[in-house]
Amino acid sequence: MKKITKAILTGAVIAGMFMAGGCGNSSSGSSLPKTNESALMQKIKSSGKLTVGTASGFPPYEFLDTSASDGKKIDGIDIKLAEAVAKKLGVKLEIQDMTFQSLLSSLTTGKVDIAV
Repeated sequence: MKKITKAILTGAVIAGMFMAGGCGNSSSGSSLPKTNESALMQKIKSSGKLTVGTASGFPPYEFLDTSASDGKKIDGIDIKLAEAVAKKLGVKLEIQDMTFQSLLSSLTTGKVDIAV
């Protein structure tokens, strides 16, 4: 029961971070220029996919589902959240499994759109 509560709380916190990231105004005092935000969105929409980087060794957040037909499906709370974001944007979800240390560099080089 305690694990389920922790998982739900973690999911709520992550969802809150996504929602808080969308809040703000478009005035010149914004910390992120609107052009940077729209450039990433244009890239995602034009490619038709949201590329997510993850390190699959952290259940229940992300893990390798060996019961899947191909035995290589990545699943978990973070993946479900990424699926919901991709669905909301109307694009496909592409998951790239990598080491935890590679996530930030993959973001800065543009290999992935978001990291979970």
